[in-house]
Amino acid sequence: MSFSVAQYQEVIARTNSELSELPPIANAAIQRIESRFSWIPFVGGWIKDALNKFVSLLEEFLAKVESYLRSSAVPVMMWEAGNTWENIQRGAGTMAGDIKGQLQASAVQWSGVAGGAYQSGVANQPGAVQEISGLAGTTSGAASAIAISGLGFYVAILAACVSLAFAIATAASGVGLAAGIVGAAISVGTAAGLFYLGVESHQRTLQGLVAGNSAFPANKWPLATTPS
Repeated sequence: MSFSVAQYQEVIARTNSELSELPPIANAAIQRIESRFSWIPFVGGWIKDALNKFVSLLEEFLAKVESYLRSSAVPVMMWEAGNTWENIQRGAGTMAGDIKGQLQASAVQWSGVAGGAYQSGVANQPGAVQEISGLAGTTSGAASAIAISGLGFYVAILAACVSLAFAIATAASGVGLAAGIVGAAISVGTAAGLFYLGVESHQRTLQGLVAGNSAFPANKWPLATTPS
């Protein structure tokens, strides 16, 4: 799955719309089922209990989805961060090549003790810049992957809301309503679990980014000249 800011914003807008439509759909279904069964002795009381349970489950579902929607800006932020780090990766890769070219040119133009010291010191810098390029590329990949995972998560929430609305609108009894809300809750819970596992994996990747000592001696940028 790729990521499109416009597509993602459409998913969030549709999810908010579906969420706002669920209460009136549920109220209509409750009234329909109550009018059909409430007059039946014994059965009417059981149906009322089932409907009350459905209302409680629906309120929990709506609250949970609303809590997830409060973080809906994060995937776009991660996508933009991924693009920024990708630009850094490309720029650093180009710079590494430029430094190598300058080293080759200076070897011809600058000789002697000073030229040798410069060549010896700057020779380490292309590797350091290339290390930065690699770190930026890994960061970009992790950030973009989190954004794409976020899109998949909110698509799953939208699908659960749409399925729930259909189940409520077509339910013939309190049992049907309860089954619909339970199914939607399971779908959202599963999507959330998978999303969090993915984010945790990419977070570990970001936390594990450490430049090697070979590229940054003593964890410092290579000097342009070596000490005498």
